[in-house]
Amino acid sequence: MLGMDIRRLCYEAILEVEDAKALDYESVSDQMEIYGGGFGLDSLGLTELINVLEEKFGIQLSMEELMEAEAFENFGALWKFIANKVNQ
Repeated sequence: MLGMDIRRLCYEAILEVEDAKALDYESVSDQMEIYGGGFGLDSLGLTELINVLEEKFGIQLSMEELMEAEAFENFGALWKFIANKVNQ
């Protein structure tokens, strides 16, 4: 998969989470927060997002792996983490 495809798919995955703010894709920067501000997810939303990402990309993510990688630091960190995971 190309990076931009994964970026778009990660954006779509976030919007599948029940309480995510529906932000326009064109306005989403890599610095956009996923947790709290930005997309507005809480800890339950992050758990739901992990499930959506695992299903969408056919991967397994451990909480330790996600925290070590700081994958939820911002949108850019998330999609780059997923891109690396998918391309392993």
